[in-house]
Amino acid sequence: MDQTRQHIILLVVLLFFYCVPLIFLFGYYIYLVAASGSSHPLEFDPSQPAIVLKSVFEVASKPGNYLNIVHQMILPVIAAVTAAERKDVLDERIFRWLFLVPLLTIFVCIALAIGFQIHSNHAQKELASQLFLNFAQNLSIYVMLLVGLRLSDGKS
Repeated sequence: MDQTRQHIILLVVLLFFYCVPLIFLFGYYIYLVAASGSSHPLEFDPSQPAIVLKSVFEVASKPGNYLNIVHQMILPVIAAVTAAERKDVLDERIFRWLFLVPLLTIFVCIALAIGFQIHSNHAQKELASQLFLNFAQNLSIYVMLLVGLRLSDGKS
């Protein structure tokens, strides 16, 4: 396997590692909203907390403890590999996925931020909303990089 293919595989794996858990969390959120008849489907009962919701609020309360490695290593590596393998990344098939997955995840993060703000009774719902907005903000920088590479492709 040549080095370019290895870089592209690394790029896809890291990007999906960053995005897919958020997409699955959104699916779980939709399930909770659909399955619940209450106005607060994300009710947090400390005596019987759902493991997923408990995890979200734990990470939101201490994002530096859990997410520093994600934000400080994974996204810069994704950006660097994207820039280094610019020619191959701009291939139509790869570019489509590298653009649509983060873009979809940005919308998912915004929906989760709104959902946790509206549908949660947890005292730290603002922190959970901010957590998702931070994810969206970080991904938007990557999407802007892709757009910039695509626009500059015809000019180089």
